[in-house]
Amino acid sequence: MVSQFCGGCGAPHEGQSRFCVHCGAPREEAQATTPAQPVAPAPAIPAPAAPAYAVQPRRGRSVPRGALVAAAGVAGVLAVGAGVAVGLQVFSGGDAATTGAPSTAQRQVVEPVTSQPTEAWTWRSQEDGSASVVADGDLVVVVDSLADQSRVVRLDPDGTEVWENTDGVWAGGVDESEGRVYVATEWEGPGLAALDADTGEEVWSDDDRNFVATLDDGRVLASYWADDSDTGEVAVLDASGSELWAMPYDSVGTNGDRVVALTDAELSVRETVSGEVAWEADTGLDLYDTYASLAVTEDLVVVSAGDTAVGYDPASGEELWREDMGFGYDVTVSAGGPGLVYTYDSGDSESYEDGEVVFLGVEGVLERRPLDYDECCFSGFGFRQDGQDYFAATDEGIVYDEELTPVAQFDGEIVPTSTGFYEASNGELSYHLLDGTEEWARQVGEPDSYLSVIPLDGRVLVADGPSITAYE
Repeated sequence: MVSQFCGGCGAPHEGQSRFCVHCGAPREEAQATTPAQPVAPAPAIPAPAAPAYAVQPRRGRSVPRGALVAAAGVAGVLAVGAGVAVGLQVFSGGDAATTGAPSTAQRQVVEPVTSQPTEAWTWRSQEDGSASVVADGDLVVVVDSLADQSRVVRLDPDGTEVWENTDGVWAGGVDESEGRVYVATEWEGPGLAALDADTGEEVWSDDDRNFVATLDDGRVLASYWADDSDTGEVAVLDASGSELWAMPYDSVGTNGDRVVALTDAELSVRETVSGEVAWEADTGLDLYDTYASLAVTEDLVVVSAGDTAVGYDPASGEELWREDMGFGYDVTVSAGGPGLVYTYDSGDSESYEDGEVVFLGVEGVLERRPLDYDECCFSGFGFRQDGQDYFAATDEGIVYDEELTPVAQFDGEIVPTSTGFYEASNGELSYHLLDGTEEWARQVGEPDSYLSVIPLDGRVLVADGPSITAYE
């Protein structure tokens, strides 16, 4: 039996494609006889402070080397709205993102815990299930994944359960300002419901769509894929769940108040409120018979098909450049900052020698760098602190400034804040300034623990298997 959830990005599989339509990973055979639980990918975490992005490859007719980790830099798929999806290991922000899976989106910069923290409370899963968190401000929602069902639970600031809902199987996003929690209602196939954040009661539901993102004014971006189709439909729903407008898509992103959609025919950009076309472009690429991908940033929209990438001005739709990557196979573009996109060639399929990373900007190719010979992949994310843009290369463990000059190194997974970043490594949580200076460190788990870090203003949550602990 094929698993209903992608082992690469945790998104539910859609349609008949043999590959995940969100990250390009091949579908895996499920070993369990019970419904498969979504798998949280490794926490390569984008910042809450600035544009963070992911690629949603179109339904692959061919899958290039690199496609299997196209979204690894954000370990999931992002959306723009209000919230932080921790279950998918996704933090995003700014005005642009490429979206596609149950996820969530934008939150403001959080103030870190700058001195040695103390434990405030611990919550533990029933039956020692797995716990994941979706949060926006004081609205903290936990998905308690048990053997035969899931509980969606809201926690108050002291860690006490406010309510539980057993109709939702996965929390896609939360919106504190609108008082909504968005959940998937089916393990297999589509199903979306909006819950009242105060009571956990269902406000509206849609049996035909999947959650993509929260938008302003209670609006929601949702998707639909027919089983026999290679093209999906993305729609904007109002606060009551009614459709405002819809359009076809293979890959979709957002840029401010606009939705950016790539189909097998063209690139189309529409206003999120009205659905009116802002601009469209005939890319001149073979979007049907070759693998295509889309990266949306604040200052740049990039489409790739085959070995070619094309950059556009997101405001006007003007073509800025057209570049052949020289890899000799279909490339995948991934966004890494307000005006930064990257792609890479793994090199030799066995030794990974002669690999290369290409950074793209508004002017085209910014830099080509050799890929470390013992690394098969490259991933990263962008963030902004004090008006400066940075890029964290998660496989290298290096933070670069906007000139792509190294400024800090790290050993584990990092989560940026307003003034520095948290790092989780070998069961230890620490806080560092941007130059790498360690401000404090605390052992919060066993050396082999898989830790997820959720930054909130003045406190930080750490998910470790079945438990979630707050430090402040």
